[in-house]
Amino acid sequence: MTGYAGSFLYFFGEMNTFDRKLNSMQGCGITCSRRIIIAGLAVFSITVACDDTICPGPLSSVVQLSFNDIQSRERKYLKVDSIIALGADSVFYLDDSLALYTLPLDHTLDSTLFIFMHDSEADTLVVRYDPRFSFVSKDCGFTAAIDNIHTGFTTFPEVISNNEVPRQQNDPDIEIYF
Repeated sequence: MTGYAGSFLYFFGEMNTFDRKLNSMQGCGITCSRRIIIAGLAVFSITVACDDTICPGPLSSVVQLSFNDIQSRERKYLKVDSIIALGADSVFYLDDSLALYTLPLDHTLDSTLFIFMHDSEADTLVVRYDPRFSFVSKDCGFTAAIDNIHTGFTTFPEVISNNEVPRQQNDPDIEIYF
């Protein structure tokens, strides 16, 4: 026999020979030899399953927006009925009023158009950015990150990009005033 069937039969024929040799040694029965084989297979499978490669987790490609009062310049809560992200093919429905929103960006594009439905009105905001891809390793592949977040077209009265300003971790990328 050739191929897989021949290899299979040869392997089990060798196992029977190994069993007979073990049985003849020091009174070790068939259960002893099978335990040794099972233990060997367990060690082999654990060794094969171990992978020393540690890949970074998926990076979050998001933009953080704050809504602010145009007169007082203070944060202002905005109740948004829905947010449509055309570049990311997503629709978000919200029931809460928030002053700070975190929205996803599509790292395969260089911009995402958001449509904010609120108070029977629709406002738009185009967020532009530079996607950056880095090769990590053969096992991990590429990672993506978003740099240089800034605004494009908008229907909001005033928008400020905080890309150049040194910021804290939770500061918004974009401030929207209305």
